[in-house]
Amino acid sequence: MLVFSLLLFRYRWYTLFILFWAALNSYSRIYMGVHYPGDILGGLILGSLIGWFVYWLYKKVSARFSPAGEAIYPLSKNQDFSVASVQTIIITGILTIVVAYISSVLLLDLM
Repeated sequence: MLVFSLLLFRYRWYTLFILFWAALNSYSRIYMGVHYPGDILGGLILGSLIGWFVYWLYKKVSARFSPAGEAIYPLSKNQDFSVASVQTIIITGILTIVVAYISSVLLLDLM
């Protein structure tokens, strides 16, 4: 989700905040003994790949279903949300959940 949101919302303060939050959250998992560093690294790699894939999927869905000129990738400060763009974001969110579910089921089957 981090990579997808960073690619979608390209604001410096948002990027700094979300990266700091992710690093702090990852460090807390290691500090509390809940995960090993390898778990965090594996999650970082898998999550980044899924985020890139979902952003690519979002661009395809947005280009296909948004009216001309309303595709929002990446969001800029001068662009307002329209009904079509919000619908595209909702569809992409649903696709994100489906991709995350399918990847988790496939990974559990491998174990």
